[in-house]
Amino acid sequence: MNQSESRNIQRRLLFEPSQYQVIRNESQKGPLWWRAFGFPAKIDDKGEFQRIEGFISCLKCKNTQIHNKSSGTKRYKEHADKCYPIINETVISSSSSSSSSSSSIDLTSSSSSIDLTSSSSSITISSSPSSDVSIQPTLHQMGFIKPTKVSEKDVKKVKDLSVQWVCGNIRPFSVLSDEGFRHLAQECVRLGNKK
Repeated sequence: MNQSESRNIQRRLLFEPSQYQVIRNESQKGPLWWRAFGFPAKIDDKGEFQRIEGFISCLKCKNTQIHNKSSGTKRYKEHADKCYPIINETVISSSSSSSSSSSSIDLTSSSSSIDLTSSSSSITISSSPSSDVSIQPTLHQMGFIKPTKVSEKDVKKVKDLSVQWVCGNIRPFSVLSDEGFRHLAQECVRLGNKK
């Protein structure tokens, strides 16, 4: 088993759905990341889908990865959080300002409301895990950033530096969408914006 086999299975899942499908893992046991994964399967002579051993595939995007007893789970967890984020949670934090106003945002489906009456912040996000659209409040909606203008020259410079970094060090472009990279970039922006 190697990466080229997993890419081949992924292509077939995407472009030959009558011959290849992802079947759910019916086991009720197992880690939370299984919510996003199933087993790739190929149709047999009897017209039934038979599991392709040694691989797992994302139910949503068909990303296929090698899976065996010695496989680490970090990449499975990261992918599950990307395609099937856990969003049926409530996060509550105390207000850090001296005033008694704070905000409560409740996002259910595509509606949102803001309540400025309580003394704590509360975010409630509800959606079904099979939803194709992820609902996530932006920092601007949360009131954390002030609008700034970025020149096209600066945008081009960031893009050029990103391309040089990715191509110069032979890294996949997906590293730019990695959560850790986004946190690092956000911190650099925050530090550069300090007065």
